[in-house]
Amino acid sequence: LEEEITFSKQFYDKEREIGKWMLHKEELEAQLFKTRLELQRKHCSYGPECKFTEKELEKSTLQLKEKIERLDAILSPLVRAGMELSNQNWGLLLRAGNDKSYFAYQLERYADIYTSRVSNLLDATPFSYLRSSRGYLPHDLAIGLTSSNKYDI
Repeated sequence: LEEEITFSKQFYDKEREIGKWMLHKEELEAQLFKTRLELQRKHCSYGPECKFTEKELEKSTLQLKEKIERLDAILSPLVRAGMELSNQNWGLLLRAGNDKSYFAYQLERYADIYTSRVSNLLDATPFSYLRSSRGYLPHDLAIGLTSSNKYDI
């Protein structure tokens, strides 16, 4: 686990780069889906009037698909490198692509505490209270709830 955390920290800048490329890909996909819908409406003669011809819409669809394919060619090696950080065969212990691995899910659900090595508990006494970190939802990250606020008491 320590090794995986170290690798993940080293990969942080690449992870941010992947995030930026993925946002761009989502925008292109949204444009593609709108264009395909307009093409379908034009072809089947329903929905609001479209100012583009079928040929223009087909050309736009092909261009958007090509852009997405080029973007995938950029993204694929980055994503693959991120998945193979600690092991080329089965990837990260706690991640499965964009999601948590099943192992991470089980840890989160059933483990009171977990650590990468027992020696991390050397300073703990029988009276120590071991707290888990607060769980955050994806939207919490967007509004900055995960920033550490320090209070003087």
